[in-house]
Amino acid sequence: HKGLAIVAMDIDRFKEINDTYGHLMGNQALVRFVATMQQTLTELAPQATFYRTGGEEFTVLLPETTMAEAKSIAAACQQRLQTLVLHTEDKQTFGLSSSMGVTVKTAGDTEVMDVFRRADHFLYHSKRNGRNQITTDDDAIAALD
Repeated sequence: HKGLAIVAMDIDRFKEINDTYGHLMGNQALVRFVATMQQTLTELAPQATFYRTGGEEFTVLLPETTMAEAKSIAAACQQRLQTLVLHTEDKQTFGLSSSMGVTVKTAGDTEVMDVFRRADHFLYHSKRNGRNQITTDDDAIAALD
């Protein structure tokens, strides 16, 4: 069924980017990440609301979206990110990746924070399991370990 889907995401190894290349490059990484996400979402999910929840963490709200659609949108965002190449002043290059958690509101959710918490839990499952991946309700049994 179609309902509210939430994608929790963050930039993998963001602290490492800041520590290795400096905060100006960290800021540049954030700017490029946001631009890439906004462009991808505008194309694939114009109904989406995309916002920063803190640091290098972001949330996408997808109203009237199925789990399959949400997972497909998250995967497209990940693929776009992997085409980015950032250049430092001293000619080094690095790329970005993102860990994500995707869930949809269920009848058992008494408030929207339940959905946010589950998406966030799935995001951390993705990070703990090697980063640059998507964990969804379909993976919930594994994610609850």
